Amino acid sequence: MANYSHLCKEQRNTIEYLLNKGYDFTYIGNSINVDRTTISKEIRRNRIIKSTLYLSNSESGIDRAIKGCKSLSKPPYCCNHCENKNSCSKLHLYYNAKEAQKQYENNLIKAREGIDITPEEVDIINKNIVPLIKDKKQSVNQIYINHLDILPLSKTTFYKYVNDNVILLSNLDLPRKVKYKKRKKNKSKQNKRDINLLIGRRFEDYAARTEVEKNLHIWQLDTVIGKSTDKKCLMTFLLVETNFMLIRLLDKKEIKHVDHEFTNLKNTLGIALYKKMINIILTDNGVEFYDPIHMI
Repeated sequence: MANYSHLCKEQRNTIEYLLNKGYDFTYIGNSINVDRTTISKEIRRNRIIKSTLYLSNSESGIDRAIKGCKSLSKPPYCCNHCENKNSCSKLHLYYNAKEAQKQYENNLIKAREGIDITPEEVDIINKNIVPLIKDKKQSVNQIYINHLDILPLSKTTFYKYVNDNVILLSNLDLPRKVKYKKRKKNKSKQNKRDINLLIGRRFEDYAARTEVEKNLHIWQLDTVIGKSTDKKCLMTFLLVETNFMLIRLLDKKEIKHVDHEFTNLKNTLGIALYKKMINIILTDNGVEFYDPIHMI
């Protein structure tokens, strides 16, 4: 288990409630399914001072409070459950869930300043990729092989965003970060797009053609995954003019499996009928669609 986990608002509320009740770090940690060291670090980094002389997060004020009371140098590191807090004349430190969450969000905003991906893309990575690494123990290299379509950044940038707390992982969640050794490139670069293939196949080309040619049979192509850990996926063909949909099950979301389905479709319809019924195919930028030649 990592030494420090990113906590949510509800977990911080639970920490404050149980601190006020006098429970120890082990009990609190078990209550929200994190290690006791996570509770210790959370309290020490987010405790605030209550004083008319200092701002709530004043480092000098907090240091002075710790020097003035030995109890603040050991668990629970705050005065939330202290029996003498109402009569004590010393400076008091408290853990407040609302203030802790506010500080966390401010740090997250600062960490995200200047990054080259959108908040929506960050959320997609944190929801789909982080659990695979953190819970399923998949390597970053494995993630990039299987999920390049939702990773709009290089591996170097990925590690940088982990260090900057943009991606909700710690270095301890990446055991292969130091051990990883660059392998020889002995496999075909199936996830590298040939830019020349995009000539005549961009959206502006589609718009120009449909402006001139009418009554075209336009199909929208997409792949759908159930759980983020699933290997198999559905490939859908939607005929725009009628909303007719054809669905095929792929063993994996890869170019070769997409190509295989198009080969089957051509063999079933015959080339003449295939070209008559399929004039335009629209796809997103998923790596599984990096071979448009096979769709012709």
